[in-house]
Amino acid sequence: MTVETTGTRTSRHRRPAGFSLAELMFALAILGIALTALAPLFPAAVKENQSSANNVVGTLICKNVLAVAKTRLSHKGMGTLGTDLTQIEPARGRIGEGDLKYPLNNSGPSDTRGALLFARRTAARRSLNDYLLVVVSYAKLKPTNNVEARRLTGRSIDASKKAFPGAGRLLKIRSPVIALNGRFAFIKSVSGDVVTLDRDVPVEAVSDAFVIVETDAAGNLLDEIVSPVMSILVTRTALRE
Repeated sequence: MTVETTGTRTSRHRRPAGFSLAELMFALAILGIALTALAPLFPAAVKENQSSANNVVGTLICKNVLAVAKTRLSHKGMGTLGTDLTQIEPARGRIGEGDLKYPLNNSGPSDTRGALLFARRTAARRSLNDYLLVVVSYAKLKPTNNVEARRLTGRSIDASKKAFPGAGRLLKIRSPVIALNGRFAFIKSVSGDVVTLDRDVPVEAVSDAFVIVETDAAGNLLDEIVSPVMSILVTRTALRE
């Protein structure tokens, strides 16, 4: 601020309020550089948030179906079920089709989430009331699509790699490979008929395993590279008599 005195009058000259054009341009340049550096992080953050949401909802679906299964399934009603993991299909008197949807009995345009249920006896003695239940939750792309379990024959290449000859299109990233003893691992990558798993699952040449796929209303396998699976829950339990 300057003060000028002329006779008895004093005038004050103040600097205009705000920023100059040069200062604004400099600030915008710094902001642009910062946003450019942060831009690659946004897609990863969105993907991580979506994955976390799927895990939460997927686990909730699994727990709901598991609770229904413990209520509806009975030791007597398991009949000829053996020690190999078997898919429990909807049937009268046991699990209904609506019991495997989320929310329960959901239908129509919002019918995109649900679960598949598997079970096996933990011992060959059928009088023993001891079972392993496996629930796999999913989110399909369209209500008219179907999510299915396909049983494949595989062999181990090394601790984390398995080969499933002739099954290339059925192998989807994030699909669980579920061995017949109930152990599972998720597919991290696919190369032809060979998958890399996130942990070891004992799939030998003479053993089978389940993978989960999505098909359209006509039964055609979708070309999506990612599995519809959201989460998986395994528990050992007794059933009502």
